[in-house]
Amino acid sequence: TLLRTLAPEAGSPGELLTAMNDRLCAENEACMFVTLICGLLNLESGEITLASGGHEPPLKLEEDGRCGYLEIEGGPALGLCRGVEYQNHRALLKPDSSLLIYTDGVTDATNAGGGQFGADRLLAEASRLVHRTPAALVAGVTKCVDNFTQASEQHDDITLLALTFGPTANV
Repeated sequence: TLLRTLAPEAGSPGELLTAMNDRLCAENEACMFVTLICGLLNLESGEITLASGGHEPPLKLEEDGRCGYLEIEGGPALGLCRGVEYQNHRALLKPDSSLLIYTDGVTDATNAGGGQFGADRLLAEASRLVHRTPAALVAGVTKCVDNFTQASEQHDDITLLALTFGPTANV
């Protein structure tokens, strides 16, 4: 609700996270917090502006098959430290490039032996799926996490969002 309320007045993702953080810090004796990544994609140029509040770095899957984490310096989780100014970071998505955004429940997912899925395994799986549609990318990573955890109970949400930029992008 707060995101929807403040977004129309924000000039950028960083400004939105700054405003949200200040509101969440007010009267927060319980120290509740949220991690959040917010982005704005220019549908003409492919430029994406991102701001992160304690969230995992997104994966950028290039049209040439390369895959890697976007190095964006984020601020703390929202709701913990009043007065934080969240920074905007820009990246360019070339036609047919994708972005995979995920919660830490993906990388922190554990198997019966206590092993974590981890960032390296996520990168390897995304690299294998680099030319898939966003739906197939999410389904493939989800299946890989499920196979790794083998029905072990998880203690955090496992959420993924993928988008592909360009005229040949499929949903």
